[in-house]
Amino acid sequence: MEKNKLPSLSKQITLKIIVITSVVLIIALTSTHFFMKRVMLENARNTIGYLLNENKHQIENQLNRVQTNAEDIISMISINSDDNALIFSFIENLLETNPALEAITVARNPEPSLRMSHSFFRISQDVHITDLSNTTYNYQDWYQIPLLGMREHWSEPWFDQIASRKIVTSLSKPVMINGEFWGVIRLDLALSFLQRIASSISLKQTGYAILLSNKGTIITHPDESLLMNESIFSLAESYEDNQLRVIGKDMLAGNTSFIKLKGSPTFANKWMYYSPLISSSWSMAIIIDDNDLFSELNDLLLIQSLIIIFAFAVLTATINIYMVQIYKPLISLTKATQRIADGDFDTALDLSPRILELDQLTNSFNKMKSSINQYIKNLNEEKEAKQKIQTEMHIAAQIQKNLIPANDNPLNQSTCFKAFGIIEAAREVGGDFYDYFLLDETRLCFAIADVMGNGLAAALNMTVVSTLLNTSARLLSTPPQILKSINDYICEHITGSGFVTMILGILDLESGRLVFSNAGHVPLYIRRAGRKFDKYAETSSTALGIFPDINIKIETVDLFPGDEIILFTDGITEAMSQSQVFFGLHRLENILLQQDKTNPEITAKAILEGVRQFSSIDSNPDDLTIFVISFFHPKRSANPEELISS
Repeated sequence: MEKNKLPSLSKQITLKIIVITSVVLIIALTSTHFFMKRVMLENARNTIGYLLNENKHQIENQLNRVQTNAEDIISMISINSDDNALIFSFIENLLETNPALEAITVARNPEPSLRMSHSFFRISQDVHITDLSNTTYNYQDWYQIPLLGMREHWSEPWFDQIASRKIVTSLSKPVMINGEFWGVIRLDLALSFLQRIASSISLKQTGYAILLSNKGTIITHPDESLLMNESIFSLAESYEDNQLRVIGKDMLAGNTSFIKLKGSPTFANKWMYYSPLISSSWSMAIIIDDNDLFSELNDLLLIQSLIIIFAFAVLTATINIYMVQIYKPLISLTKATQRIADGDFDTALDLSPRILELDQLTNSFNKMKSSINQYIKNLNEEKEAKQKIQTEMHIAAQIQKNLIPANDNPLNQSTCFKAFGIIEAAREVGGDFYDYFLLDETRLCFAIADVMGNGLAAALNMTVVSTLLNTSARLLSTPPQILKSINDYICEHITGSGFVTMILGILDLESGRLVFSNAGHVPLYIRRAGRKFDKYAETSSTALGIFPDINIKIETVDLFPGDEIILFTDGITEAMSQSQVFFGLHRLENILLQQDKTNPEITAKAILEGVRQFSSIDSNPDDLTIFVISFFHPKRSANPEELISS
């Protein structure tokens, strides 16, 4: 049965490899074709652009020569305006030496006393002159446009019935003498001369050039039926080709582009490169079929495809042969490992001497069998130990939690103050704590502390400090005395760098007088009415537990009804955003400025929410602790709830 299944399974694996290889080859072939087409298109753009510019420069040179001839005639007239014979001789000489010029017309101001209007044109090798003094030339465009605009003008191609009897395009320029309008000169350039230059362009099998006038009239095109009869806009209208209409406007605007045409039958599936003639506001373009442009690429793609198909066939045969060779021992190894996976670790694995990789894999499974039982044993032992530690840590966390005053404890029902605190440990247990309790009927003692580090060691030290605080505060009268007592104990009994930062204060609930000391802790804030606050950043001594004999100062502040004492640990200000920026005191102060109610719970939760929005709490390595006390003077504020809700 296995012999019958072997070829079928081998073919299935081979088929998957073939499919993956086919996809990769197709993607590679497509990508190569796309890249090569991009390269060929860029090369074609450069080649066509060079060819177009070369021929365009020939036309530009001829148009510039006509403009130079016009300037020469104007200079001659300006200098010798009264010598007609000299002017006539100069114009005749220009016609004889410039075969592209068909005629030159000098149209004088039509005032009767100033008439001198003649047309010079060439028939064969002879120059003829026609007197235009009695004609109505002054109403024609070639005369009126330079007269009204006082600028030169290249005309649309037109048929000269009077002189050359050819299709020409004319350059008309106004002549000014001593600031006065003298007349207009017109130089006629044979359109056939320009057409010969444009029609000489040849690119591959289908490439040809077209020339458009400044109104879009087709001047040159292989299809003679379009010459002078159609414009690019009339073709766009006939074929309802909006793309051709847009291209026509872009050409007449004097722009250059290389674009594929898609619309009208005349230009469908072709590429066009167009560029303006600066001298005459005309535009010239080269058009070539898409298939002709990429003919070499298509041939190369065919050859490449044949080579890939042959290579793919050889690869398929090789893969199939190799898969049959490795499949038999692989089936045996698979069955053995399945029995191991089912829990039979005594299963024998036979080596495969023919294939090195399978032999190494078999040895690896044999080693795995010998170590897996030991691993399971160690895993069970570690699991039991971890469960024991977790249980102990949970008990420690519960003990630590019980040391922190609950927000709903009876002491917090006083009419003189309200307190609210939040602790979020970085681990299951932490080193931050706060506490508050009455020393007598009128004095409230409170403290917030940050034991160095976190985890179980910090929690144990925190427990010691909390106990010392309650004991010392009831025996000693001032914050410096209480803190010095705690410092002496830590220096003597807690080894290592177990220092503690702490703010400890005693508030007289009748007078509002607050005395406090800061032992290396972060600032204390007192928020006043009207969204104002005072910051007390100066510490009264170093942190506790560093030096055995320290001098601790005391600070005194008067509180008013509605004032809030805001305490926190450095986990708040050192909370870090994803961009590694600290939360800082300025963001905390902005939150305090936004609070408009005297309510310790609202204030504490607003600060915590600000930290949450700024940073990821889960990524902060330190404990987060906030403790807020709102003071209500019993003689000045009979109803503290009014301050809370106001």
